[in-house]
Amino acid sequence: CPPPPCDAASPVIWTTGDWYAKACAVAGRIGAEVVQARYLKPFDKALLARQVAAGRRIISLENGAVAGGFGEAIGADVKFGWPDEFIPHGTASELERRYGLDVDSIVAKLKRSGVVA
Repeated sequence: CPPPPCDAASPVIWTTGDWYAKACAVAGRIGAEVVQARYLKPFDKALLARQVAAGRRIISLENGAVAGGFGEAIGADVKFGWPDEFIPHGTASELERRYGLDVDSIVAKLKRSGVVA
């Protein structure tokens, strides 16, 4: 991952599992810090609390369903993950593009929503 930005107001991407590399790619393009939560439980609540208290936007990126997922557990401002529906067959890259979970789509959504400039 890129080194964390010096700007204390930059967003933080919390991620789990196999999407760490994707989180790093997104972070490099938007100037965000990445926290790899190696475990869903327990996660570093103290770190999360400090980031929230500092006014940082929390983004979750998970290779799982958003509904009832990690992003909800940490109270992320913006959550990226799979919808709570049947996902058809396809390659990972095809499905990620279709559902807006590839790096380019995530960056574009964050810019459109005003989370990053």
